[in-house]
Amino acid sequence: MVLRENEQERAIKDKTQEAIALAMQGKWESAAALNRELLDADASDLGACNRLGKALLELGDGDGAKLAFSRSLELSPSSAIARKNLELLLASGGPQKTGGSQIAPHLLIGDSGKSARVALLGCAPGSERPFVSPGAEVEVKRSGDTLAVNDQAGQLIGIVPPKLGRRLVPLMEGGNQYKGVVFTTTVDTVKIILRETYQHPSQRSKLSFLMNATAEPEPVVEALSL
Repeated sequence: MVLRENEQERAIKDKTQEAIALAMQGKWESAAALNRELLDADASDLGACNRLGKALLELGDGDGAKLAFSRSLELSPSSAIARKNLELLLASGGPQKTGGSQIAPHLLIGDSGKSARVALLGCAPGSERPFVSPGAEVEVKRSGDTLAVNDQAGQLIGIVPPKLGRRLVPLMEGGNQYKGVVFTTTVDTVKIILRETYQHPSQRSKLSFLMNATAEPEPVVEALSL
C-alpha cells in the first residue's frame, strides 16, 4: 500500500513538472489537458488550477479561465495569482493575453544602449517561483538599491544583477522609464529583455546599457540578429 502511494506521488510530481515544462514552451493545449488530468486526480491541487487558468487564458477561453481562477480562490482565498488574473478578466469582460510565445515588437528594437538581455538573479526553482512564459511583460521596480522584477500579479520573479541595477536606479530617479518582457525561462533562471522606454531630458548624455558589457548585460541586438 505504501509503495503504491509512493508511486502515485511520483507520478503526480512527474506530471506537474511536465505541465510546467509545456507551459514554458508555450504548448498551451497540452498544458491545459495535463493540468485537467492533475485536477481529476486531486481536485484540491491549487497549482494545477492556477496553471489551467493561465493555459486557458492563453488559448483565449476567458470563461474557462474565470472558472479555473475562481476555483483557485475557493481553494485558497489568499492566492494572489488567481485574484489578480480574475480581476483582470472581470474588468476587461474577456480574456487578456498576459503571456504567450510572441515578444512585443516594440520591445525588440535594438537601439544602441537602449536595451539588453538580462539573466535575473535570485530566481526560485521553476516549480516554486511565479510562472511566466516567454513574451510575458514584467514589472521592474526599485527595491532599495536593487531592481526587483515582478510578474503582473506583483510576485517576485528575480532581481536585476546588482552592477546593472546600480547603473539604472539613478537613471530612474532622474526620470527614465523601463519595461521588461520575458525572453526565455528554464528551471533555474529567467532571462528578460529590458528596454529603456522613456529617456528624461536630463539623462540624454547617459547610456542605460553599455554595449561592451560581457555577461551583465548581453546586448539585445546580438540576440535579435539571427
